[in-house]
Amino acid sequence: DEDHALTTVLRGMEEELAQVGFSVHVLSLGRDERRDRGRLTSLMEHGKVEGICAVGSCFDRFRHLVGATPLVNSCTFFPDQLPWVGVDMSEAAFSCIGFLLDHGHRDIATIVGPWVDLRAMGQINLGHRRAFEQHGVPFRRTMVHQAYEGESIIDLATEILRDKGRPTAIFAANDYMAIGLLGALREAGVRVPEEMTVTGFDDIVISQYVSPSLTTVRVDACDMGDRAVRLLAGLTGPVARSMNSITLPVSLVIRDSCGSPASTGRPTPTRKTERRST
Repeated sequence: DEDHALTTVLRGMEEELAQVGFSVHVLSLGRDERRDRGRLTSLMEHGKVEGICAVGSCFDRFRHLVGATPLVNSCTFFPDQLPWVGVDMSEAAFSCIGFLLDHGHRDIATIVGPWVDLRAMGQINLGHRRAFEQHGVPFRRTMVHQAYEGESIIDLATEILRDKGRPTAIFAANDYMAIGLLGALREAGVRVPEEMTVTGFDDIVISQYVSPSLTTVRVDACDMGDRAVRLLAGLTGPVARSMNSITLPVSLVIRDSCGSPASTGRPTPTRKTERRST
């Protein structure tokens, strides 16, 4: 996957694998299912695979091909599919949306990409809804927007800005979408954060250098990869152990893309701060 956060997860895996004596086969899946099935089947038959660290949710479609091979999933949080190492997207969305509600926003949109599956989408929707309920603010399902396959962030931004209930803040499910949104809003003449607050997810390196710098949910992706490998090592060692799954904490990094609604007349401080959620 080309996503920087997933690349960082893989780096953490590679570093830890070197410590525990595993060699690494990297297989990118999800672009061409027929080809992917053939490649994975060949690897399982000829590659002497002792364990698998799956990154993301697309591996679900291929899980039956790996038989009883020990498997750890990372990035996604699905308690019915143990073991896993990842972030609870419900809690992450709850933390970010709650922060925006605390600062006066009431019309808040969440945008996710076409690759987000129904379970992850459900988690994001749950966190969004829970934050609104806790603040006593009515929740509208249309506040959560999912891009269609091939739909650009510009098209999605245009759709949101045309909405009669135009939001004052947008939470994007990853930093790439959030950064693309900053550009789309700039093209549309919408000022950030004066007229629209934008927040992201992942805290990739470039998020602190864009203008305005991006408020985002920080995830330690390298640690995620490291822990996934240690979890897998416990399943594949001489004495396989029953391992608990791991939910990683997140923190909200507040930068310049975050403000209060213009109608309140009280801008949010823009210095970098962090709010931690476990």
